Amino acid sequence: MDVGLDLSQCNRAGGAIDGQIAKPLGIGVVEAAQDIFEVSIAGTRDAIRLVTVARGHDLSDFALLSYGGAGSIFASQIATDLGIPVTIVPLNPGVFSAFGLLSSDRTEDLSVTRISRVDETSVEEVAKIFQHLEQQALKKFTDKMGNLLLKRFIDMRYIGQAYEVMIPVPEQIRWDEENIAQLIEEFHRFHEL
Repeated sequence: MDVGLDLSQCNRAGGAIDGQIAKPLGIGVVEAAQDIFEVSIAGTRDAIRLVTVARGHDLSDFALLSYGGAGSIFASQIATDLGIPVTIVPLNPGVFSAFGLLSSDRTEDLSVTRISRVDETSVEEVAKIFQHLEQQALKKFTDKMGNLLLKRFIDMRYIGQAYEVMIPVPEQIRWDEENIAQLIEEFHRFHEL
């Protein structure tokens, strides 16, 4: 019975595992393959923990979406290890990301890095930075696209904090002390989330 398995590929993969991993470690090919599988799962599991549990999320409230050419091979074990109750494998997971890229709107980020304390930054400086970025965006995209949507954000963090919190800036903001104070309050609110 032909199940469509190309044994020559398995033999080559097994030979590579045997020669590069199993023999140098003094273990069998199957054990080496299992170890490769476990290491792959561990890396993904740790990355998921970093962006969820480390930020206070309970993984039992989530589903794991598996995509990519080998994602479905690892998904159920990762979900079990992390206590994620539901695993979703979309149709054609190997092309899931490519399909998303092709069907999404074109986006591009323009940014300027200006690290300073809020109390040492003038409203005029902030206004000039946003005005410059908006002019760049209009110049770069107006000729190439029908509809252009500008979204403005400012990254803020507390002194000594390891990562920034992205705060949306209202479209028709008037750059003055009052609106800067509102952005700071918004930062405090987002930070609590």
